[in-house]
Amino acid sequence: MVEFQTAVRVYFDTLRHVELEDVLAAEVILRSRPRWPKVGDWLAAVPLRTAPTGERVMRGPEGAEYLRALRLHYQDDPCGCPSCFQAGVTDRPLRFVPDFTPDDTEDRAYHPALRRVVVVGHWAHGEELRRWYVAKAACMASAPAPYRRALQLVTREVGEEG
Repeated sequence: MVEFQTAVRVYFDTLRHVELEDVLAAEVILRSRPRWPKVGDWLAAVPLRTAPTGERVMRGPEGAEYLRALRLHYQDDPCGCPSCFQAGVTDRPLRFVPDFTPDDTEDRAYHPALRRVVVVGHWAHGEELRRWYVAKAACMASAPAPYRRALQLVTREVGEEG
């Protein structure tokens, strides 16, 4: 029993830096082998996640949240968190907004499931969300009159009629 626990600990310690989905993908490759794979075999079978363009690779929860935002067209149900309540935006849909690097450029990463580089983002809450809606209103107000109706149709909120 001690031998088994030691073996499990060695595997766990060696593979702890690897995403679970990658460990499971390696298991599919190793399943066809006639013997239980050694730790080195398992590491060698882990799929390489390299971005062809040199950007970092989105992993796990970050990639899943990006896919969720994409599926929801970058807006989600209103939020009732204390931050949103204090900013007075509990009636407004959440927005998935871009992250910026320290030099004020959009943060980008390679999304393995989409096989392309995407702009990394997060769900805006509270004061940040309020500022997003103020900026949107200012943008709409600054548009030339003939284009305002078209912009409203393109950027209407969930539940609004076009």
